[in-house]
Amino acid sequence: YLDWSLVKLPLEYALRPNAFFPNGEGYPSRYLTTCANAPRCHGVPVYMISGASALRSGLLLGRYLYISAKAGQGLCKVWIVLLDDPIGGVIDGDCGSIIIDQQTSEVYDHVVGANPLDQAYIVPLIATVEQ
Repeated sequence: YLDWSLVKLPLEYALRPNAFFPNGEGYPSRYLTTCANAPRCHGVPVYMISGASALRSGLLLGRYLYISAKAGQGLCKVWIVLLDDPIGGVIDGDCGSIIIDQQTSEVYDHVVGANPLDQAYIVPLIATVEQ
């Protein structure tokens, strides 16, 4: 079952939900641009925007791997993000957080889990949108 939907917004409201503040409130906002098909290089500096742990930074690795979903389902393509802040890895409530390129503001994907090394598993957002 899908747990998301697409909603068309009036033009004057279209950018508001896509604003984020990488330098904190009171500084200029930035806006999400498009969905990226792949990391632009290995070790892309990214932000993770989370409802549980706010804005965090890390590196998106350029290679992907496959993880299993439910029994009987196929494998799921994921990328790995190494979070580089004092909190460490993914915490409760971080699943669903979006990953954004720090330079281009392109959206790469969203967090679906983590491994024992505190690396975040990221499903490419373009695959979710195409689904």
